[in-house]
Amino acid sequence: MISAPNSLERWWRDVRCAPLFSGRGAMRLSLFYPLSFLYWLALRLRSVFSATPRRISVPVISVGNITTGGTGKTPLVGALIEIIESFGLRAGVALSGYGRSGEKEFIATGKELSAHDAAEIGDESRELAARYANAVFAISGSKRNSLRLLEDYSQKTRLGALIIDDGFQSAAVYRDLDIVLLSARSHRADYRLLPLGELREPLSGLRRADIIAISHLAQSDEEPPEWLTKLVEEHSRSETPKISIVSDFELRQVASVKTVDESDSATKPTPPPSPAGRALLVSGLARNSWFHESAKAQAVDIVGILEFADHQKYDSGSTELINQKLHELVADYILTTAKDWAKLEKWAWDVPVWLLETRMRPETMNELRERLENILSDRAAVSSSTDQ
Repeated sequence: MISAPNSLERWWRDVRCAPLFSGRGAMRLSLFYPLSFLYWLALRLRSVFSATPRRISVPVISVGNITTGGTGKTPLVGALIEIIESFGLRAGVALSGYGRSGEKEFIATGKELSAHDAAEIGDESRELAARYANAVFAISGSKRNSLRLLEDYSQKTRLGALIIDDGFQSAAVYRDLDIVLLSARSHRADYRLLPLGELREPLSGLRRADIIAISHLAQSDEEPPEWLTKLVEEHSRSETPKISIVSDFELRQVASVKTVDESDSATKPTPPPSPAGRALLVSGLARNSWFHESAKAQAVDIVGILEFADHQKYDSGSTELINQKLHELVADYILTTAKDWAKLEKWAWDVPVWLLETRMRPETMNELRERLENILSDRAAVSSSTDQ
């Protein structure tokens, strides 16, 4: 019973895109009201039987959701790694490896993990490992186990802080900072309990958050929707900082079509600064629409769009569909995400492949940076006084 919420969320991820349930009509409401009540009951039981969180020797920061996903956790985890490294420290990251095959646990640097493909370690793990070679990643289906692996690692090679990816609902360990992300591109109807909406827990859970961050804002002067601002104010503590995180985007070529001359050359040609021609957009995300909007904002000439489910496992059938669309639409290149490229990179393509990568704008991260600096300073002071 205690694991029921996670099981229901995984089931809902699979079923939500089915044509019968894709709308918000009467059939979905009539079927899911009873299930939503049962989900609430399971949450209550889990809260009764949950163990007391354990405090460990390394500061712990959680990046989490109150909804099922699609809020931009992975770019924020990356931004926190960069902040920790800017202090001259090494970051440890606890990941679930969602969507991978097998249950093998990993504890390794990003450089070491890059030898494994997404099928072994998960697409988000692969994406982060490829970008942050010096960070240490623990991958396990159990957050308690992944944190234990990182704590043991830190006894030998000091880690400055640990980041739990998707840790807001975890009772495994005490968090020094609990960050909750909400998407500015979400809908009011999403904020109902699973499976009626996308809430993992009641909105009152926002009161546990130390910082509430609104993501998926494309401009510094863009405001979150008024209904979302009111919802946050109504269900969170008044003293909890609410910040808006603006996303910046970068287009980067990751695969090109080799010519005869290039195949004989010892040096790789320098990729062009921007793609040319018409793009086929390919993505398997919780919120594909944000990727589409972002591509349009970069003035990408979009000739077609292929949407897949979140954590799509690209096989010969799906890649054949992509190639078929490429030729049918006479697209000049594929535009995808780093998360999708972690699984698409093993396939051969007849056109160049470009990524639209998301970065958190640094100036919108100042509140997080200051809070993290204070936590690290306080922990260092406590550690120093204990040693004496």
